[in-house]
Amino acid sequence: MADKKNKKQIKPVIPGWKKITIGFGFGFGFLFALVLITFGLFNIFYADKIYPRVYAASVPLGGKSPEASLELLRQIIAEAKKQKVVLTDTEGKSWTKSTTELGFNPDEVKTVQSAALVGRRDNWLSSLAEIARMAIMPIDIELVNSSGEKEVNQFITEISQDVNVSEKDATLTVEKGKLVDVAPQVGKKLEEESVRQRITWALYTADFEPIQIKVLELQPKVYEDGLPIARDSASQILATALTL
Repeated sequence: MADKKNKKQIKPVIPGWKKITIGFGFGFGFLFALVLITFGLFNIFYADKIYPRVYAASVPLGGKSPEASLELLRQIIAEAKKQKVVLTDTEGKSWTKSTTELGFNPDEVKTVQSAALVGRRDNWLSSLAEIARMAIMPIDIELVNSSGEKEVNQFITEISQDVNVSEKDATLTVEKGKLVDVAPQVGKKLEEESVRQRITWALYTADFEPIQIKVLELQPKVYEDGLPIARDSASQILATALTL
């Protein structure tokens, strides 16, 4: 009888790894359920509003209805159309164009639609990822169709014509029957792609702080220390010509 009682009192021992697995499963399930509940509450509370911490060109649209966002964005863009894009170099030169001359004419409706889609993607995992991202940092979308490629390229061409200078090698010239060294000249070339990206970014984000252009130096291939051989050959040629 005593043996039977002892057998009844023995409890099965659950291995440690099973306890950890069960605990992890419950914890993950609880966290997943919490995320889904939060996602559902988000959709209910912001059913007719743009999610919080969503911006368009630094304009806060979060918590606003699409209609209110559209009205606000139109006001901001109307002011932005009065601004100018200014480019400068390290020598103090500057080039200026108005935003409208650069084709700045954003589509306010499509921009608001893009803002309203943040956190509401067709794929619910993508939506959850964007909502999680908003909890860490704001999401600032670009203005839709805010620059004209043709106008920007024309502006860059104008700047290039003003900035670009071809490099020149050191050479020799004859003055009053004597050979004279002509110093080399360092050339300059506008880094067009960098400038294009900066202008386009300024128009997409409505950020019109002055832009400093990047200019590359073009080094000559021949310097004055490479002229002695050329000078000797030229002297011989001159001497021969004078003898004749």
